[in-house]
Amino acid sequence: MKHIKEIVESYLKEKTEGLPTGLKFLDENIGGLYPGELTVICGDSDSGKTALMIRQINCLAIDGRVPVLVVLCTNEETFLANMAAYYCSITTDDVRQVFTDEECSAEAYCYLDKLLQAPIYFVNIADFEETSSEELHKFIQENNIKAVFVENVQWINNMERNHEVIAQPLKALAKEEQVAVVAEYHLWTNDDFPPLSILQFEKDDVSMMADNIIGMLDFYFYFR
Repeated sequence: MKHIKEIVESYLKEKTEGLPTGLKFLDENIGGLYPGELTVICGDSDSGKTALMIRQINCLAIDGRVPVLVVLCTNEETFLANMAAYYCSITTDDVRQVFTDEECSAEAYCYLDKLLQAPIYFVNIADFEETSSEELHKFIQENNIKAVFVENVQWINNMERNHEVIAQPLKALAKEEQVAVVAEYHLWTNDDFPPLSILQFEKDDVSMMADNIIGMLDFYFYFR
């Protein structure tokens, strides 16, 4: 048996500050991204999942010089163009033109100069799956990685939709290395429920997958 004083003192001793997301609204409401936890950014197509994830990457690695690892399912060039567009607030109909369009290329190339010094590491999702646990942990430790971002987490395990299969290695990685893991998850909404409501989370089992959930359609925050 324990007196509550022991629990409180242990909690205060072990409590760590969250990493900033780059958005004051999120940081004030959720306290940032926490080491040892899996945060899932979910929503339907074009709901802003990738934009939020890239905002967090830029905030940590470029503005804060915090080392991050990004797991990609798309090609590196497209993701890089997306990063430049979001960081520089460039509006374009075709993100692939960010570095060629005269109106945005100068600003975009200034962004590339910032990236040369940024502690950002990329790995494609196939290599991420094939990398042994020991090798991955060693890489994280040697490069002092503080956050891992996973693009379109459904692609892990060949589109395996079993949430436990997807989430288990990511949650284990977060806890064992005490890094914040952020995964982008495509959630198909259902007209029978309010957008990304608790009922929708439970119906799609996302609540069983994550420590924290950020729903992009109505910014409903749900914490386990």
